[in-house]
Amino acid sequence: MQMKQGEEMEQMLRPDGKKGVMMCKSQYEKYCNAIFDILDSDEDHTINHILEKVKLLIPDTLESEIAWHVLQVKLDLEARGLIKAVAPIYHKRTFHIKLTRPGQQRIRHNRLLNKVTQ
Repeated sequence: MQMKQGEEMEQMLRPDGKKGVMMCKSQYEKYCNAIFDILDSDEDHTINHILEKVKLLIPDTLESEIAWHVLQVKLDLEARGLIKAVAPIYHKRTFHIKLTRPGQQRIRHNRLLNKVTQ
């Protein structure tokens, strides 16, 4: 992926408190919106499920690049408290990714903004 000169960058966070990677803001928003679109349902989502769905939403990207971006954005969203990984009682080795209340509020806010701009 080529970065355009002067493109705005987003500093990612990590759940362990360390600084994350830097990513182009447009790329960050694209992957962030794709993850929120997937999580905005009543289904249980694992990280593998999210990766498969993002591949369908963003088809013109290398598979390894999609995986890296999704994992970096997932870590950032966890660090910001917008999503969380939850282990179900019946299967401790599987983690489901869920929206938190602030994550749900962000989705509603984005929807309102989209309605206003249309």
